[in-house]
Amino acid sequence: TSGLLEAEFFGNGNGATEGNLLRMRHAYAKLDWSKTQLGFGQYWHPLYNPECAPGELDFNAGMPFVPFNRSPQVRLTQKLSSRLNFIFAAISQRDFQSIIPANTSGLANFTSTGVSATDGLRNGVVPNLHAQLIYKTNSFILGSALDWKSLRPSLAVGTDPGYVSDARVSSLAFEVYGKIITKSVVLKAEYLTGQNMTDHLMLGGYVAYGTVPNITYKPTSVASYWLDIASTSKTVIPGIFIGYTKNNGAADAGGIAAYGRGVGVKGRGIDNLLRVAPRLEFISGKFRIGAELE
Repeated sequence: TSGLLEAEFFGNGNGATEGNLLRMRHAYAKLDWSKTQLGFGQYWHPLYNPECAPGELDFNAGMPFVPFNRSPQVRLTQKLSSRLNFIFAAISQRDFQSIIPANTSGLANFTSTGVSATDGLRNGVVPNLHAQLIYKTNSFILGSALDWKSLRPSLAVGTDPGYVSDARVSSLAFEVYGKIITKSVVLKAEYLTGQNMTDHLMLGGYVAYGTVPNITYKPTSVASYWLDIASTSKTVIPGIFIGYTKNNGAADAGGIAAYGRGVGVKGRGIDNLLRVAPRLEFISGKFRIGAELE
């Protein structure tokens, strides 16, 4: 049995009553058997593997090219062999949330760009489901994952008295990542293609179609690639991060509203993003200092 509790003084606002608040990062417990592990609580979303995360110094930590997310979850890890693990997880949303339509008197307002709330996944009843295979040695990691979630963005649409809405938006994400440690360098890379990835601080979302009360939704998709190379030196460590993400938009351009990040009513807002970020770190004992150009 083991557990982790981690918090930080990092408020979500700049006001005197909002800034510098204590925020929970991880609150997680694990039960281990010889070949099975059951974890529960708030921890990294399985799409984000801290062992294969980029070494960027900037607070963005590789976003929006990296699926960055901490969420409440129940995670089962099964050891298929000494090097191969299978993960299955059922996940909720808390700090990192999908975008849903803004509401007025409990009804969706389709002229809004949306607000961040947990209601979309909770209204959908079914949790975010995730499956992953990880092959790991002392010098090599290879992982592949499939992630699915289904939101019910709004319970009602229109004006008073409103119409009950059963419309859902379901989305898939596929990820493959790897890490290689050689004598002189550490190389990490990832490819992800996914829909409605706003809860992972990436581009994307979904688009609303139709007229009240016949509102439907379709997700937008994004493809993301990144590469991180760093020296294995113990004193002076040069490194570089290169990330590229392409917004593939929605299947249908005839929408009436868009909910997400970098997406528009026509299905695509920001077309693509590119980041090149070289860095240099110096280590002396317990002290580390670094500089990064983005």
